[in-house]
Amino acid sequence: IQMQRENPKAEPRKNFPRNRHRRIASKVRMGARRQPKYRRKSGNNRAKRSCLNRKVAPFVFYVHCKFMTDPLKIPEIIPSLFAADPLRYCDALKAVERSECRRIHLDIMDGHFVPNISFGASVVAAVAKEFPRLFREIHLMVQNPQQYLEAFIKSGAQRLFIHIELAPEVLEETVYSLQSKAVDWGFAVNPETPLETLQTYQDWILNTQHLLLMSVRPGFCGQTFIEKTYERIKELRMRFPHLKLCIDGGVRNREAQRLQTFGAESVVMGSAFFKKVSV
Repeated sequence: IQMQRENPKAEPRKNFPRNRHRRIASKVRMGARRQPKYRRKSGNNRAKRSCLNRKVAPFVFYVHCKFMTDPLKIPEIIPSLFAADPLRYCDALKAVERSECRRIHLDIMDGHFVPNISFGASVVAAVAKEFPRLFREIHLMVQNPQQYLEAFIKSGAQRLFIHIELAPEVLEETVYSLQSKAVDWGFAVNPETPLETLQTYQDWILNTQHLLLMSVRPGFCGQTFIEKTYERIKELRMRFPHLKLCIDGGVRNREAQRLQTFGAESVVMGSAFFKKVSV
């Protein structure tokens, strides 16, 4: 009464019971029960939900333990456009975007370095124009890549791979040209090439961060994965631990899951990818 006389606007003091924290906690729990996250439509929904949870929960737990605990070990999937239907390249690229892949792999063949011919810089420019969100990797399987560098860089190439099996003078000229241009680049290595060859170009390899390791003989799609690739990855990790390895050729889901344990950051999928997605 004295407090109200001094300050008429002041509220009277409330006398809370001793166990007020227990009552508040019980009200919060009851309020959470009265506000479900879903709307109940029928009595059978509860049984359906419990059955679904028993089926989905183990899979979610497996995915969380397998991948989410260490997401850096998940190999990134890079679809190869060469494996898609040539008459439906646009639909194939739309399927790549729907799958939330961030990169697209473009194989360039001249019929001399490998016994096959693919597409040229005009296709790369079309991909860059219509699908600018996809990071474009260009794999140059050509005998003289020096004369194609300027055209592919202008068409929108963001990373170029050149083969280390080229003639020494051609490889040296190409590397010097790539170093003078504002484009990311790396080396590609065929399955039959000894890894000791990389020691010859150690200075160049130390200045790049990417290596494309072929797990099939380049030139054609649908080949079988070479099992010796796993041992080659181990050896590369010991020799050049700074490199970001990308495995290309014959990779399916089974190989991709095993490649992540060997330290591959990304894998190129061609036939296995476009057979799974709906184009």
